[in-house]
Amino acid sequence: MRYKQGRAYKSEAYQSESEYFKDVAAAYSRELEVLYEAGLRNVQFDDPNLACEYQENIPDLKCGG
Repeated sequence: MRYKQGRAYKSEAYQSESEYFKDVAAAYSRELEVLYEAGLRNVQFDDPNLACEYQENIPDLKCGG
């Protein structure tokens, strides 16, 4: 969720990363509450951006940016 500065959100929407991540955390929290209430008990978070960290080791991997 941490992108190059100025790309994750517009400065008109958030004045700091702290504000941005506070809203992201609130959204995740609410979504997890809804899923739990619906009966879900296992959640897995995947971050495809992590794969881009190893781009040099995987020449065929195409990462945006």
